[in-house]
Amino acid sequence: AEDAAAGVDELHDRADGIEERLDRTTDRVDGVDSAVRDVSADVDDVAADVDDVAGEVENVASDIDETGAHVSRLDEEMGDVREDIAAIDGDVVETRESLEAELDDLRAEVSALSSELDRIGSIEREIEELQQFRDRLNSAFGPGE
Repeated sequence: AEDAAAGVDELHDRADGIEERLDRTTDRVDGVDSAVRDVSADVDDVAADVDDVAGEVENVASDIDETGAHVSRLDEEMGDVREDIAAIDGDVVETRESLEAELDDLRAEVSALSSELDRIGSIEREIEELQQFRDRLNSAFGPGE
């Protein structure tokens, strides 16, 4: 019976050792479980952050698309403005050339009128000289009847 009692004591000792190891293992499992829950919470937080960033990236991409479309419209409008400016420039050149031609014509007319005025002035001087000559003839011979 001593052997049996020693065997039971040995079994109790082994059972106590197994129980201690089981307690340590349970504590370790609880620690790992707690760490897994913490990591899971961190993963959820990171996933939420990634979703937020993805939403912001989509908003930025949409803004970039809108800005690109706006730039394209402005570029087209600038092309239209450049065409309008080129047309106006052509009209200005054409008008300037037309005005220069008209100015040349007017200068020629003024020159011709100036020559005519000189000729008329010369005729008036001749008439006046003839008038003076007639007056001298009248005073020398008397008025003719």
